[in-house]
Amino acid sequence: MSTSNLTFIIPCYNESSRLLQTEECFNHFIRATNFHGTIIFVNDGSNDNTLELLNNIKQKLNKEFNDVGVDIISYKKNIGKGWAIKQGVDNCKTKWCLTLDADMAAKPDELTTWMNKKFIDLENVNTVYFGSREKGFEEGMVSSSWIRRNIGLVFNLMINFFTGIKIRDTQCGYKLYPTPTAQKAFENLHDYGFAHDVEIIIKLNKQNTSIKMLPIVWNEKSGSKVNVFKDSVKMFLTVIKLTSNYGKIKDHK
Repeated sequence: MSTSNLTFIIPCYNESSRLLQTEECFNHFIRATNFHGTIIFVNDGSNDNTLELLNNIKQKLNKEFNDVGVDIISYKKNIGKGWAIKQGVDNCKTKWCLTLDADMAAKPDELTTWMNKKFIDLENVNTVYFGSREKGFEEGMVSSSWIRRNIGLVFNLMINFFTGIKIRDTQCGYKLYPTPTAQKAFENLHDYGFAHDVEIIIKLNKQNTSIKMLPIVWNEKSGSKVNVFKDSVKMFLTVIKLTSNYGKIKDHK
């Protein structure tokens, strides 16, 4: 894949304590790969100095790397991660887009690993590639607390029961899409929060898009915006509503 055909999309909400690491990871990735695509940061109504820091990052990256496009989408009201990603997807102009979290629990370099190991076929525009912490865990590539991992497993069992989705890790933020596929999947999104991942999988299934799960290096970061107990219950209730809207789906391998 020509790196000019790729856009990274990073949703940001009150990420001021993490953006230095975000900047460092992208600096490393750009130098290592000669990346000259686009990076879109979406400021989802942060009430700290996230927007100021994003503007600083944009200025420094533009100065250091002439061939890298850096865009910032910002709005005042916090709406949710799903909505933020949708803004990035809707404004993407490259052939492929890759979403990832600002905490860099999974770094941009994972894409290089996927390409080197020939895990991805970028001529196949009817397939999306999702990072799987469970596959990474099986290969000793994931650092996560026992509580977080097991709550995630229980959550995904409930998703399987109510929706028919067999994917063991729906919530990993590292996802690579053909851009037209992503734009269609994010149309008319019902859930703007953390459960949007489940809705996107359901909609991809309705589009007959293949989902390929790939192992990923993932390191749990402190300061997560997700409360594993409260938000899991909230996401579970949202999933039940999504099932009433879409019905059960056929299995995704």
